[in-house]
Amino acid sequence: MKCPNCGHNHSAREGRACSKCHYRFVFGKTDGITDNRVMLLIKRLGEDGRYCLTRTQLALGLAQLRSQYGPLYAVVPFALGAVVAFTIGGLFIDSTPLLGVFGALVGFMAVSVGSRALLIKLFPNRPASYRQARQLLERYHRAHPIDKLAIGGAFAHPGPGTRMEPGYAPERMLVVEREDLADALLSNGFHLEQRCVVVTVDGYPPHVFKACQEFVKRHSELPIYLLHDASAQGFRALERLETRPEWQFARGRVRDLGITREQLRQSSRQTLPWLIKGGETVVHSSDHEKMLKAHGWVPVDYAPPPALQGALAAGLVAGMLSLPDPAAAVDGGGGADGAG
Repeated sequence: MKCPNCGHNHSAREGRACSKCHYRFVFGKTDGITDNRVMLLIKRLGEDGRYCLTRTQLALGLAQLRSQYGPLYAVVPFALGAVVAFTIGGLFIDSTPLLGVFGALVGFMAVSVGSRALLIKLFPNRPASYRQARQLLERYHRAHPIDKLAIGGAFAHPGPGTRMEPGYAPERMLVVEREDLADALLSNGFHLEQRCVVVTVDGYPPHVFKACQEFVKRHSELPIYLLHDASAQGFRALERLETRPEWQFARGRVRDLGITREQLRQSSRQTLPWLIKGGETVVHSSDHEKMLKAHGWVPVDYAPPPALQGALAAGLVAGMLSLPDPAAAVDGGGGADGAG
């Protein structure tokens, strides 16, 4: 294992602590992930600490890492290709050496590429376990607290350094479903960049929600947008919001930013990470109707912060969210973990 703190190639025989810097390793071989890859994932998704991340963003990235093709998909094709290459080379090397070398190279490439494709078709990548990814993430966070992890409640009270006093008249209002997502957007300065009040459906942060009630009443032209997951519950979020007593001040003014059924229909060719089986498993699929019928849902913060905030910024201007690309370089070169 490669120590993520000092880069030392640590042997499992040396125990759970790095023999050089005493970093405490969280994961072992049976976890399907290493500390080094998790740290690289956090750095990559957060762009080296520039962005605050939600648990959903990290867990989806971690689940994707753990579901990637294992050594079987590299070793077997290489071995088969090598056997074919030696066979072809042995047949022609004495009579026509050039033809033997050329035939060996072509045979190696054809067999190795073809056998890997066949392996992937016969034994496709296993579905990623989102629940296990969340559990592994919590283990890592308990051992090595992630500074840039949004967990909700960070802006429950106004105070120095909270960046909650914008000092400007907001031009729009964004309502989200979860506190941790609100914390991430606020910590990343999204409200400042977009001149946008960010609150949750439950009225968090409370001091901001209280202040914006009077502001919204005085400014009838202020657009209010609701952001929610792609799910049966999310599709009814606007209806539920307008029946809540604390939201009567904005009744009839809240617009559904997404993710809506119509947006899913328009993105029928786009593969999205669907959580199914009660959030147990992640399935990357473009068959959105099938996933909805299986009671699956897509969390609105499935994309890394730069992609999510870019899509949100454009959506607030256009009045409809354009679904961001979920693809992210989650590995970040983390394959060089060293021997364990």
